Amino acid sequence: MVSIKKINNPESSDSTLGENKMANRIGKYKVSKRESALSLVDGGVIGGSITGAEGVVFGKSGVVTSGADYFSGAMTVPANSVITDLGVVVTTALAAGNGNWGFKFGDSADTADIAAEDPNGLATTATSVAVGIGTCMDAVHQTALGGAAVVVMDAGDAYRAAETDIHGTVTSAGGSITGGAVTFWVKYIQLG
Repeated sequence: MVSIKKINNPESSDSTLGENKMANRIGKYKVSKRESALSLVDGGVIGGSITGAEGVVFGKSGVVTSGADYFSGAMTVPANSVITDLGVVVTTALAAGNGNWGFKFGDSADTADIAAEDPNGLATTATSVAVGIGTCMDAVHQTALGGAAVVVMDAGDAYRAAETDIHGTVTSAGGSITGGAVTFWVKYIQLG
């Protein structure tokens, strides 16, 4: 008696060779069809608000020629969030008369009710502040940015129950700032 073995033909209507019986892979990991559908690697899309994720909002300032302060404008932190960092970095060299350069953060323009003003926290006794100089709440990053002091948030102000606008300010004791630009940031974790 002769035994006949069926050979799978991918073009045959009864073949299973053309079907993917194995799990999908993301990198070296096998994943189910459901996991694959949720993967951003495979083109998944995030919709709505993600809670428990860290977010960052930025505020920029343009050149101010008639005042001793730079203002960030509103940087909105969502409700039910914890602020984890406040910072500022010089993106175009700042210039003013000789004096200290400071910073402050508040919940409205030119206020310091989130992080008290440090009048020489950015740079001390200088007519200019170079590109890349900055500061933030993290001492390691503040040192790397070359700022004169770390940003210290006021006790009890990290949690934001309601949506809050945060405003950063750079101050100059040397009179009107005649050139330059900075970028401010607020980093937060939205709890849910």
